[in-house]
Amino acid sequence: MLSDHLYRLIILSALLAFWAMGLATIKAKSLTPDEPFHIIRSVAIQQRQDFRLQFEHTPLNHWISRLLLPKDIFPQLDQSEAWQPLERTIVTEEAFAALSDNELDQVRFLTRLPITLVGLLLICTIAAWSTRLGGTLAGLIATLLGAFSPNLIAHSALATTDLTAAASLTVAAFSLWHFQNSQRSWTTWLFAAVCLGIGLSGKMTNLILLPIWFVAIFFQQGAPLRRWGDLIGMGLIGGVVLWGFYRFGWGPITTISQELILPAGYFLDNLIISFSHVNQGHAVSYFWGQIKYNDGWLAYFPVAFTIKTQLPFLILLITALVTRPKILLQQKSLWMPVFFVLAVSIGANLNIGFRHILPVMPLLFVFTAVAISQLVSSDFSAGLNMNVPTAIVGVLLVWMIGRTVVQHPNHLSFFNELIGGSANGHLYLADSNLDWGQDLFAAEQYLDTRDVKNGMISPSLTVGSVYRLDYPRINLENADFSAANPSQGTYIIGYNRLKGIVLSTSEINQLNWFKQQEPIDTLNDTMVVYQVDEAKRGSWIAHCPVDQLDASDQFLRQLVNAPTADILALDCADDEWGLPKEDAGWLLVPQKQIEGENWELVYFHEPILGLPEYFVYFISNP
Repeated sequence: MLSDHLYRLIILSALLAFWAMGLATIKAKSLTPDEPFHIIRSVAIQQRQDFRLQFEHTPLNHWISRLLLPKDIFPQLDQSEAWQPLERTIVTEEAFAALSDNELDQVRFLTRLPITLVGLLLICTIAAWSTRLGGTLAGLIATLLGAFSPNLIAHSALATTDLTAAASLTVAAFSLWHFQNSQRSWTTWLFAAVCLGIGLSGKMTNLILLPIWFVAIFFQQGAPLRRWGDLIGMGLIGGVVLWGFYRFGWGPITTISQELILPAGYFLDNLIISFSHVNQGHAVSYFWGQIKYNDGWLAYFPVAFTIKTQLPFLILLITALVTRPKILLQQKSLWMPVFFVLAVSIGANLNIGFRHILPVMPLLFVFTAVAISQLVSSDFSAGLNMNVPTAIVGVLLVWMIGRTVVQHPNHLSFFNELIGGSANGHLYLADSNLDWGQDLFAAEQYLDTRDVKNGMISPSLTVGSVYRLDYPRINLENADFSAANPSQGTYIIGYNRLKGIVLSTSEINQLNWFKQQEPIDTLNDTMVVYQVDEAKRGSWIAHCPVDQLDASDQFLRQLVNAPTADILALDCADDEWGLPKEDAGWLLVPQKQIEGENWELVYFHEPILGLPEYFVYFISNP
């Protein structure tokens, strides 16, 4: 049987491994698109105790992220002309533009580092809760499940709210369980009340703690007066704690009226904005080859959970649910948060990442660890006498640990073996599940090590604007990029951009040429590499009228990378178009044509969100 000393050693080793992988991931990964906005929220609190930039978010994570941040590293935000109109994107871009490269690296590290410590607190909470429920073996299994979870590692290395949301929800749920399963005292009561407030300040979705608290306490044994007293008293203290994170300030409910000023008004205002976002959906979402705008799929989160969770853990979880379901049903503090998180997420139209159901993972780790610990032999040993269930559990845990180590440091883009691993993740999910702009460093390193002279990078979403890249970006402002006939060079494109997950509708079709090409390489399963050996050459561009398309000479020449080509305006109503028959050139038409021997469809502009539909053919006359 494993001694207490060995148990502690394994748990300590797992915690150190978790932290080490988190630190290495911080160093290896560039900022994601959401992080600059969260960091500036931290700066606004640090400089001015101003919460106007919170926008859908509670401030707990931003208080934590600022702990190690030097006060003078950013310029004063109120010096920006965009501060009073509160144009948060401009404020953020200007603040980051003022940083040197070294300062940017410093900000990236110092704002992420405290979140790794929150991750350690989360793992310790998982271990403590599991040990209380199932003994030291349960605590050991829970620690391994949490410490080697790619999803927890990934988000512990980001200055975003998702890990803090999961940690604060788990701590709150544990405090409620502790209150109901310990001898009643003012310390356990106060601990639960304070943790309720901390949980509510972790993220707007943590408001599910309110119905959980009500159900758990209202239906517990005891006099009705005491139960109501517990509910009201804890609710008041939790509310005061939440208000404290807003420095006990008053603010306007701008979504209703600038004149309506209430305690924690910014929280209430952001709550309304958050509900609107959840109901309306995100601007663009991707799932299993489909794209939707301001809409979602009921199957999104069930599928995301199935393919982004470690397969060994899924096997253990299913085993636990089949063999020990009573453990979960008897613990309201475990199953109710899981139920509410999944119900809210599945019912919403906001389908942009597994991270929105991240809070269920620690709770499922606790349940699984307790259930599995009851299955294995009580005389668990490291020798040859272990029984079959113990051996199977051991193999699954080793598999899980090994898979995480192999995945390191690309934890954010993890997908399990059910779909063939991380290399196939882009076929099912995108956005923060896969390509969140975190591999910009890898893209530059790829080009640098190969001494590429003509390289272009297409970063995910807005993240590229934070970094001063050594290579040009693929965007609409880049006059050197031609969508239907790219120049010779090496192109590295994030899966989000390639699939049309962009912030501007004018960029949706920008990379369609590459969708018809075979990439020569992939980077960390998040970006693809294309090599264009030579651009096509032609002397003319013929075009038919296309509704809603301003086909100016400049536009056409830029589109096909032919700055000196002759422009031929055709009347497509005629059967004879009169195309040149000697030199090569391009034809732009509103309908797809039957390709001849020397006709090649090189570009298709999809009619999405009111955009015009047209096709570009290259005609290589002999």
